[in-house]
Amino acid sequence: AGGGALSNSSNVGATLTVTGCTLKDNAAIGAAGGDGTTNYGSGQGGGINSIGALTVRDSTLTDNLAQGAPLAAYVVPSQSVLSNSATAGGGIFCLDLFGGPVLIAGSTLTGNQAVGGSGTAPALAEGGGISLVLVPSGSLVTGCTVANNVARGGAGNAGVAGADGVSGGIDLSGGSVVTVSNTTVNHNLAIGGAGGAGAKGGAGVGGG
Repeated sequence: AGGGALSNSSNVGATLTVTGCTLKDNAAIGAAGGDGTTNYGSGQGGGINSIGALTVRDSTLTDNLAQGAPLAAYVVPSQSVLSNSATAGGGIFCLDLFGGPVLIAGSTLTGNQAVGGSGTAPALAEGGGISLVLVPSGSLVTGCTVANNVARGGAGNAGVAGADGVSGGIDLSGGSVVTVSNTTVNHNLAIGGAGGAGAKGGAGVGGG
């Protein structure tokens, strides 16, 4: 599932522009039982999901949720948003497949969450506030507040380790090159999922 409020999932390189908007209490929730081939159990972009160039200006994203669901018991999560098995971007998720510029300016992201699916195959969660993947050089996050967001890895069943929670505030992956300027990033949390009985918990990596 992608884009609890807004989604640009075009396969022809469309551009999504969001200006002066409030996006609150939206959710992108993955379906349970993902087989890792056609159903991934992931949730991406609780507020905004974009598969292409993205501009967000003067907007507020609050209390949005990207929630993963348990994968099938035999599936080994790849822990990568590129293979759709990780949960990413509680507020904003952008997988920039077409190499267009990304600009997030003058916006506030607070209280958003990315939560990995739990169970026999728990999944990683990354970017509680913002997750940017394959974003090219020249992209910019500027004049923003990113605060009190959470990335929480999925919990494991008995004997299964919990998954990692990565980058509570802003997460960059897939070779993204982004400049963050004049932006406040505070009180974000990256929390590893609890391990099942006899197994270790996941790591929390990069609160900001």
